[in-house]
Amino acid sequence: LLQDAECDPAVVKCMSSGWMQNLVQSIYFKKATDYRKAFMACRDLNNVFPRNLYLLAHTADCSNSLVHDDNTLHIYKQMHKIDKYYAGSMDDFAYLLCQKEASEMELCSLASSLVEGAPHLPQTWVTAAYYCALKKDFENAVNYIDKALVLNPRYFNAYLARGHVYFVQPGGYETALISYSQAHNVSKKMASFSGLVETNIMIGKYKEAANICRDCIKLFPRSPLCFYLMGKVLSKSPTAVSESIKAFAKALKFQPSYAAAAVGLAEAWLSQNKATEAIDCLQQILQKVNTGALRLCLAKVIVISHSVKFLFIYSTLLIYD
Repeated sequence: LLQDAECDPAVVKCMSSGWMQNLVQSIYFKKATDYRKAFMACRDLNNVFPRNLYLLAHTADCSNSLVHDDNTLHIYKQMHKIDKYYAGSMDDFAYLLCQKEASEMELCSLASSLVEGAPHLPQTWVTAAYYCALKKDFENAVNYIDKALVLNPRYFNAYLARGHVYFVQPGGYETALISYSQAHNVSKKMASFSGLVETNIMIGKYKEAANICRDCIKLFPRSPLCFYLMGKVLSKSPTAVSESIKAFAKALKFQPSYAAAAVGLAEAWLSQNKATEAIDCLQQILQKVNTGALRLCLAKVIVISHSVKFLFIYSTLLIYD
């Protein structure tokens, strides 16, 4: 940050005496898992240092912890635009792009840039692996991950990527579980918790998944993703639906625009035959975000409740989308 100030007189003019305090506060809030405050402190610093890659990566990580995918993608794109050979956090960027099949060309461009400019870094080969996984070229994806692990045998994101590659393959859940466990042994991060929980859910090990969620909440007590995962696990048991409703509601408390948590909460209400509560939940979040998953859930409410009122709301959403 100080080097940025030395190189750019315009930055010096924008600097106030409190910029270092904001930096320390953002790191403190992040460690305390208060991601909203951490993100706000980072955002203020970005106004002073708009092209600082360290700060942008820090901001993207806070945004990602708030499950703000679109905002996080925007920050990563900004980083790549500033320096197309900068590899830091670009494998996290690649993972988000891999979730969006329409981003194949963008992920290809990202991987190509890094292979050209930073072939000595493990982030490059993890990024390439995600591109191969998106194309369902799983053999090359695993080969690239192995290449990343040669460069750094304890690289967390490499094990995480291998977990993803096997998770999306038919019959790959058990191998994915091993890879996510290896990532977890390197560092207990939200991403490894998420991988372990999602995989245990897929193989029907709900008790194990719930225990992992409890451990996750102890480490990340303000994480919306933690409580979403707990709600997802609890919703699998007919006797724990009321507890899943509390978990989904807690996730929405920490991130009011968390679409997946809202869908989970609405479906939990529906399983209790409480269509009114489900529609209230969906109406609140549809004022903030409007996704296909939310509209599909709203359509399900309409079918179950046979409500003309809800049908009118749904029709209105389609008109304005």
